[in-house]
Amino acid sequence: MSTVQPPPVEYLTPQEAAAELGFVAETVTKWFDEGLLTGIRSPGGHRRIERASVEALKVSMKAPLPPKA
Repeated sequence: MSTVQPPPVEYLTPQEAAAELGFVAETVTKWFDEGLLTGIRSPGGHRRIERASVEALKVSMKAPLPPKA
């Protein structure tokens, strides 16, 4: 019986994520700290952001805002 393995998680540095999102790394770091972007901290304390989280944020940033009431 073969077991299906999930694809490996791809991580980006804050600088790489910032380049994909069109923001500065400090903003991406803030979003990570606030939980808007998901990822891990390396053993050395460096932030690594999941590419899927960046992609999801890109999609949500392009979504139209709801109409004002």
